[in-house]
Amino acid sequence: MKQKVGTLLDEELVKEVRRVAEEDGKRMSDVFAEALISYLAERRPDRRRALRAYREFCERPMPIAQEDLQIILDDDMLAT
Repeated sequence: MKQKVGTLLDEELVKEVRRVAEEDGKRMSDVFAEALISYLAERRPDRRRALRAYREFCERPMPIAQEDLQIILDDDMLAT
């Protein structure tokens, strides 16, 4: 489902998007959507790095002093 979004953009940016859309035979909304998809994809964490981090910190026991563990267990993470 698509949703209409309103925003203010620089006039020159709109002209450039309009030009690209015409050149590519697309609607301006498609050009904006593709740009946003690309932008958001760049911000997602690299899955290989995430998997490596998971393996490093979660797949094997992590040495931790009993005192440190007790501090973690005693800490109420939901307290405000």
